[in-house]
Amino acid sequence: MQPELKAIIASFGLKPAKGDPVFSHTGSAGGWSVASLVVGMGPALAREATRKALAAGPFDHVMVVGIAGGLDPALPVGSLLVPSRVQLYPDGPEYRAHPIAPRQASGGLMTTDGLFDDDIWRPILERGFGAVDMEAAGVAEVCEEAGVAWSVYRGISDRPDEHIVDQAVFSLSKPDGR
Repeated sequence: MQPELKAIIASFGLKPAKGDPVFSHTGSAGGWSVASLVVGMGPALAREATRKALAAGPFDHVMVVGIAGGLDPALPVGSLLVPSRVQLYPDGPEYRAHPIAPRQASGGLMTTDGLFDDDIWRPILERGFGAVDMEAAGVAEVCEEAGVAWSVYRGISDRPDEHIVDQAVFSLSKPDGR
């Protein structure tokens, strides 16, 4: 989403990539060249955007950065989740992340296509997934197919048991996250 991108632009000091058909901003961090884009909401848009990005490569690593809904009470709002595994809901393939050192990954992140109620998120938590997002498994799938390392960094933005985001609020979002 655009607010997630703004944080990345500021954190990495990225500049607009004028005329680039894939990436919105570019720059460098340490010895790494960095390019950013908004993949859109949902695993299908994430797959499509990741394929376009990788076609503009080569790339050594893809980072998925943004927010996620927290399920695990040990992950309060504002905490950072760097999952070791992601899976597409309900029973898609499970992918193993490759975080950039010295960051260590732990826990699981379930990728969903939308919002759901208590009878769905509780079993996800019981399966060891501490949070949910809408893109990571789509990005992971394409990166795995292409042999490109990937990792996920998600700040916990809300919790489904607080009912802050409901279907009416969610429906205000456009597919690109605006």
